[in-house]
Parts: sequence; C-alpha cells; structure tokens
Amino acid sequence: TALSHLVGIHTRPDPLFNELHTGIKNVHEDNTVKDTYLQALRGCVKNSGDKLSPAIRRGVTTTLTSLIANIEDATRMAAAGCLGSLMRWLPDEEQAPILTDLLTEDAGAEWTDKHGKSTA
Repeated sequence: TALSHLVGIHTRPDPLFNELHTGIKNVHEDNTVKDTYLQALRGCVKNSGDKLSPAIRRGVTTTLTSLIANIEDATRMAAAGCLGSLMRWLPDEEQAPILTDLLTEDAGAEWTDKHGKSTA
C-alpha cells in the first residue's frame, strides 16, 4: 500500500505508527474498520518495523497479543498476521516470551486462543 511506502521514506514515522495503533485500539461498531487498520499496520511493519520506537513497539505488541484471541475470525487472523510481521523486528528479550507463549499449548484454552496463536 502507499502508506507502507510512505513509512519507509519518512524520517519520523512514529506518528503514523501511533495513529494506526490508536485506530486499532478504538472501539468500532463495525469490526472491518479495525481489521483495515490491522492490515495497514501489517504492511507498514513488514516493510519498516525497524523504525518503530521501543515505546510504540511495546504498545503495539501488547495490543496484538491480546487481539489474537479475539472472537471475530477476521480480526483474530489480521492481528495474528500483523504480529507475525512484527516478530522479525523485535529484540530477543521481547521476542522470546511471545514465542514461548505462542508455542506453549494450554489444553484448557479457548479454541479462538489456540487458533490465533497457531495463525501468528
């Protein structure tokens, strides 16, 4: 998308990442708005995740890890794809606990949680 290319050439992309993150966190009547924000963030992170500031990166990571258990299939899968794109840019100390959580099976977990983790 055009936005993912803009983030790549922008010297200070934090406001763009922050705007996408805020859009994801906001409650929307229509989940397709949240899903669209997630897809836009995924494209930006895929190409320029190294430009995320630590504070925004941690906030985005927290939001995405909570959304991979979302009851809505499309939101859960979009969040999982976005988290998967983000993983390559995370420092080891942030990446390791997420990988451990994603790869640890919890027999009592809801199917949505299992699906989201396996998709990420």
